[in-house]
Amino acid sequence: MSQLACLGTQMPPQNIQLVSFPAELFKQTRTFDPVFDKRISILAADFDVLREYVAQFHAGTWPPAVTDDPTGEEEDTPIVCE
Repeated sequence: MSQLACLGTQMPPQNIQLVSFPAELFKQTRTFDPVFDKRISILAADFDVLREYVAQFHAGTWPPAVTDDPTGEEEDTPIVCE
C-alpha cells in the first residue's frame, strides 16, 4: 500500500479514480481454520467475477474513464461485470 500511496503522488489527480468491487459480490460466512482450530468469519466471493474485473482492469476497460457528465447521473452507480 505504501508503494501505491507513493505512486499516487506522481500522478495527476484527474488520473486517479477510487473504485471498489460491488458489496453484493461478497457474502459473510464462516469456515473452519485448522490453524486456529475453530470456525472463523470470512467474506466468500465469486472469484470468476472478481477475475473478470481484474482482466478488465488489465485491459484498461475498468473502471471506465471519468468524464464530466452534464446529465447529472449519480456517481455512485455500481459498475457490474458480467
